[in-house]
Amino acid sequence: MKIHFILINLVQLIEIFNSSMIRMFSDYSCKYTLNDNSQVNLSSLRRNVDYTFQIGRYSYKANFCGTLQERCPSSAAPAAIFIQSKILLNLDNICFNHVSSDWGDTKLQYIDDNSPSKGLKLSLPPGDMCFFGGGKFNLIYLLECDMTVDAQLIQVTKKQMCDYEFKFKTKSACQANFEKSSSLSSKGILLALIALFSIYCLGFFLKNYRENPEDGVMKALPHREFWSNFIENANYGLKVILRYTKNKLKVNDSASGYTNY
Repeated sequence: MKIHFILINLVQLIEIFNSSMIRMFSDYSCKYTLNDNSQVNLSSLRRNVDYTFQIGRYSYKANFCGTLQERCPSSAAPAAIFIQSKILLNLDNICFNHVSSDWGDTKLQYIDDNSPSKGLKLSLPPGDMCFFGGGKFNLIYLLECDMTVDAQLIQVTKKQMCDYEFKFKTKSACQANFEKSSSLSSKGILLALIALFSIYCLGFFLKNYRENPEDGVMKALPHREFWSNFIENANYGLKVILRYTKNKLKVNDSASGYTNY
């Protein structure tokens, strides 16, 4: 009997360790761009205690931006079905179905493109095999806009044998909390600058090498003298800026009558 309980505790420790490793090394994103360029950040919906909806002996648990907080064996599942049982393995809640496998490949869109005020629909990756339906479990989070509610799981619906719908009310699904992305993002600007610099280097290199092939490859590099003196020029420019800033501060202090003792 003692060996039986030791094995049970050992299994539980292994499951907790696996879940902890999954949480530690998973990098989940909760930022989405909708088809109208609105940017939505759902990270505020992450909870230290999972959202729970109870139907009889079954507990439907969900979370955002990563795995469930409650232990669910060897899985990065953001949602799962638990069953209450104090007979099997002496556990209160047993996680017996992952209705989604991972948060990493979630997709966000409007519930209705013609009526964005209704809220958002979040499609999660498929979960465990659904033996009765012959496929895998599928899950959708419906996020209804409600500016009076931070976040609440209000309904769980079994649409088909293996398809579930978890309905939330949250202000995070309201357009007033969205951000409009600019046409030129910082990432886009950086990529454009890299592309221009690459074209500049390649273009001048080909031009110089074609005009003076006898000079070799190194001399064909564009503005070789400029780049060889780049550090010295940058250092000089920095000194000029610092000197100008220091003089400007002195002028402002004199004008305000402030004396530094």
